[in-house]
Amino acid sequence: YDNYYDVFATDENGKYTAYLNPSALSIAYGVSDDLLELELSSVKETKKTSDDEKEEGQLLKDTISSLKALVNKWLSIEENDRTITYVDNYTNPFDRLNAIIGAMLGEEEPIQVFVPVTTVVDKTEGVTVKDGYADKRIVGYMSSGSTSSITVKGDALPQNAEIFFYAPSIGYPREVDLSLSVNGGTATSKGTFNANDTGRIISLGMQEKDATLSMKMTLKGKDLYTEKDATYFWYIDMEAFEDAMARLGQNQLKIEEFTEHSFEGTYTASRANEVVLTTLAYDNGWEVWVDGEEVEVTKALGALISFRVGGEAGETHDIRIVYNPKTVNIGLIISIISIIVFIALIVLDKRFHFGCKKRNDVNYDDGRGESDEDDQDADVAVIAQEPDTWDKIVIGLKAILLKLKVIFIPQKRQKYVHNHSKKKKKK
Repeated sequence: YDNYYDVFATDENGKYTAYLNPSALSIAYGVSDDLLELELSSVKETKKTSDDEKEEGQLLKDTISSLKALVNKWLSIEENDRTITYVDNYTNPFDRLNAIIGAMLGEEEPIQVFVPVTTVVDKTEGVTVKDGYADKRIVGYMSSGSTSSITVKGDALPQNAEIFFYAPSIGYPREVDLSLSVNGGTATSKGTFNANDTGRIISLGMQEKDATLSMKMTLKGKDLYTEKDATYFWYIDMEAFEDAMARLGQNQLKIEEFTEHSFEGTYTASRANEVVLTTLAYDNGWEVWVDGEEVEVTKALGALISFRVGGEAGETHDIRIVYNPKTVNIGLIISIISIIVFIALIVLDKRFHFGCKKRNDVNYDDGRGESDEDDQDADVAVIAQEPDTWDKIVIGLKAILLKLKVIFIPQKRQKYVHNHSKKKKKK
């Protein structure tokens, strides 16, 4: 932690330490327009099928999907188009992050915050190598023995740094066990890669300058696919990182008030008509006001909320960000209407007596009394009260309200309680 954070506080016993991230950014900060033009993925062309070529029942599924899309659009719920396939424009997350930082700062080329370590396949064991997959970008390693593995080795590290590992598979993930050797020493386990929760960047800890790293990937299945000539080891250039964060931190939203669903503060722009990027996940329920006027909310990086502040560079603006989804308002309206209907049913029931009443001319005693079936509940005869003489309009109204009451207020049946005698125990 000392490489990235400042010590904020430590308890008296030295057991717990709180760290402060000096490079942390606000929930919203200014970025270049280039970020909105950055394409992280592209649409893969797919063959469209005609109605005659579709499988039986597919037309019905398409119709249901279309109706669902209309409802979601009315409720302002964004729905992913499952008919479109996206292809990642970056084969590993490090190149993607470098491109994002460069676009944020308006640079023509990606900023090399994450630096690659030249890597080669040093050794293979019990595998057959085949290439030519995915437009010849993928190399396949097919298991041909009881133990199959591939070992990759990196060049000597140019500086002391935390090293990160990632094996790009370009859509063909296969789980492997990892073992790391430093300078040819004893291998240590680094868990798995591409399992259910390990298909991510893996930290290999701080490593010293001039150290050489070797990672052995042992197949857990029958095959392994990786990018041809891939780079497996990366490290952070701290100077480039700190410079990038300092530049992004020049224009941040200063939050003055906040609630569970809103933020308010001031923002000073460094560009005319500047784009402000937030760390909030995109949703149609987000609303943004700049100087009291609502502005358009756009999606950045395919996932985050962004908006523009008008005016010239150097101007300070009042910003208000509120989460107000349409579904909440619709649910509130339905709840209020339901409460009003519920209260109306209670009031009208007291006025018109829709419920069933116990009649005085009916004997509810079934005559069983102290019979052998004392332990069983008696059936209760409940006869609805005859309605009074009303005109047709009132009778129709009562019938409708009675149906509504059956739906919303389940009627309780009156039960007649017998005076059962207790059975005497045999001596």
